[in-house]
Amino acid sequence: MDKEITDMKKDIEVLNNKIDNGLVDVELLNNKIDNGLVAVKKEIDILKRKCESQKFGTNNVEEGYHHSSKIKPPTYDGKTSWQTYMKQFEAAANVNNWSESEKATALVVSLRGDALEILQTLNEDQHKNYEDLVLQLEMRFGDKHLQQVYQAQLKGRNQRINENLQQYEADIARLVYLAYPTAPRDFIE
Repeated sequence: MDKEITDMKKDIEVLNNKIDNGLVDVELLNNKIDNGLVAVKKEIDILKRKCESQKFGTNNVEEGYHHSSKIKPPTYDGKTSWQTYMKQFEAAANVNNWSESEKATALVVSLRGDALEILQTLNEDQHKNYEDLVLQLEMRFGDKHLQQVYQAQLKGRNQRINENLQQYEADIARLVYLAYPTAPRDFIE
């Protein structure tokens, strides 16, 4: 009986690991799709501008397009959430219609403190490559490694003595989102 339970626990653990690995694969595919969509949106925007310039008889379609900042990205010092910062940075990059090289430059300029020191570990080409920069900063300041910690907290979470049901539910929801940040909505529910 104990051996069967132990075997079942091992099987469950193997399945959990497969699910976690599958979620990582899904997240990578989502990132690739998101990057492709951003590139397509930029191309569409350029084509719209060309159409507008032809309509109004202007020849300088790109004037002020790539190099004028509309929104300044926030600074990042490594002490706040990397994921939250990247949402703000990407929002600024999208509004400003930055190319990949412009995003890399803006990201380097926005780094402060501990985050700035990561540049010492990168070569000059990596400074100019947005994907490399983001990858290195994600590895250093991201919280993907904490997902397993949140999953363990979620598994062991019980309602506390003086905790009402709404507080308990809110904390469970928080832990689920932290433990499985890329999971589909129906899985989370």
